[in-house]
Amino acid sequence: MSKRLFLLRHAKAVRGDDPSGDFTRPLTDRGVIDARALGRHLAEAGHRPELVLCSPARRTRETWLSLAEWLKDSVVEFDPGLYGADAGAILTRLRQVAANVPSLMVIGHNPGIGDLALDLVAAADTQPGAGLAHMRAKFPTAALAVFTVPTATWSELRSGLCPLTAFRRPHPVG
Repeated sequence: MSKRLFLLRHAKAVRGDDPSGDFTRPLTDRGVIDARALGRHLAEAGHRPELVLCSPARRTRETWLSLAEWLKDSVVEFDPGLYGADAGAILTRLRQVAANVPSLMVIGHNPGIGDLALDLVAAADTQPGAGLAHMRAKFPTAALAVFTVPTATWSELRSGLCPLTAFRRPHPVG
């Protein structure tokens, strides 16, 4: 029985020149628009994660709120350990998710989210046209990587295991 994993980098936030204010940076207008469009896309594609693990930073919470109207059945947990987490810390958290959760979204920050996406991908099994080359090139704000997790439990999640089903960016390359 496979599972579905969604790794989402928060949407575009205002620039933060003061490191002490990083946690409280809000989304820009474009960030809100991009997150809402992503929520609509997920709903139209029938992708509704059962559980959402979200960093408690303002920009990730606002990204979730922009998605939430489209993902009404999803349960969200704000996890302080996801703020500034590297790929290894996020993976450790994912392995703690209950085995009966069929689909999971993480809303977090780079470089952790992008690094984890690259670490998990099973390139040989990735669907053609899924966007692996674009994901390798850049994991921009409001980008979403969707994986099939071919395990019965989240505790079995490991590097190189997951075929990339899709990689969606908010704006086309150009």
